[in-house]
Amino acid sequence: TLRVKNQDEPLNRISHNVRYEYAKIETIFLLGEKKRNLLTIEKDNTFNMFLHGNEERFKIIKEWFINPNIPVNVYGKWDEYENVYPNIFKNIPMIEMKETVDRTKFTLILGRKYSNFVTQKFWETINLGIIPFIHKDYDSDKLLPIPDLLRVSSQFDMKNKIEFLNNNDNEYKALLKHFDDVLT
Repeated sequence: TLRVKNQDEPLNRISHNVRYEYAKIETIFLLGEKKRNLLTIEKDNTFNMFLHGNEERFKIIKEWFINPNIPVNVYGKWDEYENVYPNIFKNIPMIEMKETVDRTKFTLILGRKYSNFVTQKFWETINLGIIPFIHKDYDSDKLLPIPDLLRVSSQFDMKNKIEFLNNNDNEYKALLKHFDDVLT
């Protein structure tokens, strides 16, 4: 029942269920991209984040990394935070970061205000051979082909899973194979 402020009479309301199908429109950026063989890309144990800043994202980074004092590099446009946290936020153009991106083994994709909303970030990340951990508020409808292992509820959950993958090369390679197949 929907009520109008200062009135006691309910309004008539009709609800409709609408069927929709996920179309993967965010994959359009892959057009013209060269397919890489993810199984042959050499990586080290580097964890980096690549995203532009806003207040919502900063709150997550502060909660997950800054307050518990967990080292992280966040690359992107973070004007108001770069001076306060120069060891964390780095405004470096992607064109100058080829080596950093190529070495990056893991990243975290942050959620947005609308948790069932997905972006090209997942596709871009796996195309670069980077294993994406998925923040608890991202892709809550599970539209993307992401194994549950990569869905994380906290920085500690992610840290444990990174350690697991670094210590279990077969599991790490299985994820790369999965993403290589998804890109095919």
